[in-house]
Amino acid sequence: MRFGKTHDMIESALKSIHLQDEFLRLVLTSSYINQGCYLLMDNLLWLNSMQIIKLKSNTKDTVNNWCNKFWLFSTILYLARDLHDLIALFQNDDRNLQVKFDPSVKYTLNQNSG
Repeated sequence: MRFGKTHDMIESALKSIHLQDEFLRLVLTSSYINQGCYLLMDNLLWLNSMQIIKLKSNTKDTVNNWCNKFWLFSTILYLARDLHDLIALFQNDDRNLQVKFDPSVKYTLNQNSG
C-alpha cells in the first residue's frame, strides 16, 4: 500500500489538469506532483532503513532534505486550495445574506414575483 500511494498521486495530478478553474488546476496539479515526489523520496528512505537498498550517508541526507521540501510545498499548496474554497464559500454566503436581509432587495424580489 505504501508504494501505491505514489502512483495514486500521479494519477490524481493527471486528472486535475483538466479542471476548469485555473487556480485550482495549478494548485491541485502542483500539490499532487509534490506529494508524489515526497512519497517517492520517503519510500527510498524507508527501503534504506529496512536495508533493502543502501544509500550513502550524504545521499541519504540529500534525499531527506528533498523529501522535507516536497512535503512542505505540497502542504502549503493544500492550504492555498483550502483558503480558496473558504473565500468562495464566504463570498457565496455573503450574497445569500444580502438577499435575505437587505430590505430593498427583498422588496424588489417580492414586487417582481407578485
